[in-house]
Amino acid sequence: MIPPGFLRATNYLDVTSNYWETKDITAKLFLQSNKTSIIYISVFNGHKWCPTWWAYRKSDSATFASMCKGAVFLPQYYQNGQLKPAGYPVVSGYRRQETLKPDLIHRHSIVLKEQDKYLIFHASEMCSLYYWNNGWELLGQKIPKDTTTELDFENVPSNALLLLIPENSLGKERPFTVTNDGNRQWW
Repeated sequence: MIPPGFLRATNYLDVTSNYWETKDITAKLFLQSNKTSIIYISVFNGHKWCPTWWAYRKSDSATFASMCKGAVFLPQYYQNGQLKPAGYPVVSGYRRQETLKPDLIHRHSIVLKEQDKYLIFHASEMCSLYYWNNGWELLGQKIPKDTTTELDFENVPSNALLLLIPENSLGKERPFTVTNDGNRQWW
């Protein structure tokens, strides 16, 4: 079965490499069942993972051809009308590829500063921070005050994909990572 969307089209031409730098991405899978031979790779858009391409499963991994750089992808399988995680998110950066398996032992504190066009806090609007661990898990909530330009969160798993959602979200928030030295990268 093919999930709903453009992947069901028979006259589809992949033009990704005409617009972005691309590379093949190999995703390790934690999926145990051998019943699934096709793995889909999804991007996060509108607060949901949307399938964009597919590959054949090879034991404990799948390699997806010509995926754009500068994005985060989630390997998934399609079963009973639902897409389900088949592995951890994979960052396809311009210089590196990394699997984002949250380290629940090694945690750190992070400071999220406002950033024009990406992150602006609104007074009295609850902000919820989530991390990905085979689903979005709530890490903490903060309510900015009138003069707030940054929010502090403690006990954040290292190597985690994060998502900060304001109370009155329009569904346009982007996932991001924060390194141990405090650098934030939007995906």
